[in-house]
Amino acid sequence: MKQQLAGWLTCPATGEELTLRVEQEQDGEILEGELVSKSGRSYRITRGVPRMLPLELIDEGQQETEKAFSAKWQPATDFGHEEKSRSFYVDWYLRRYKFGSIEALSDFLSSKNRILDAGTRQWS
Repeated sequence: MKQQLAGWLTCPATGEELTLRVEQEQDGEILEGELVSKSGRSYRITRGVPRMLPLELIDEGQQETEKAFSAKWQPATDFGHEEKSRSFYVDWYLRRYKFGSIEALSDFLSSKNRILDAGTRQWS
């Protein structure tokens, strides 16, 4: 996580500003730490990803899914960065979002200041 991102995040439960506590940083990226609200709510930063879902909303099944998914990706630490998988995902992204070419995507992004990759979750 980039340190400047912390200034844009607020507590999802209360809307309060968050204070960043860095535990491990490497090459300008915060790898481990936490974001804490004034009322004491805490959100872990794990392997560079801020976990913004309040712990009380993570049920046992979701925790098991996270563990299983994480375990599957542990052996593939370079996946998405080697040329074969990178090409696959770039092509998929261009088709999925109908950009057609990397130039069209670049043109679309050129006026953007920030991009938030928030991940996904299905809510029942």
